[in-house]
Amino acid sequence: MTPPRRAPRRAVGALALLGLAACHAPPGPIFPDVQPPLVWPPPPDIPRIRYVGALRGEASLGRRPTGWAAVEGGL
Repeated sequence: MTPPRRAPRRAVGALALLGLAACHAPPGPIFPDVQPPLVWPPPPDIPRIRYVGALRGEASLGRRPTGWAAVEGGL
């Protein structure tokens, strides 16, 4: 009887996934801090909503083009 060959493959696959997960960088802040903090309702009530920033399209996210969009932008 031959030993099963699935266990080594699964171990290698699991290690590869862990290695890829370790390369992932955590996302940074999208918006700078607003000073003074804008909250609603105003004091003395307990603030329940806080303004963190405004999105006005993809440019607001600060993302660079990737893939074909980067190639087309360089032409």
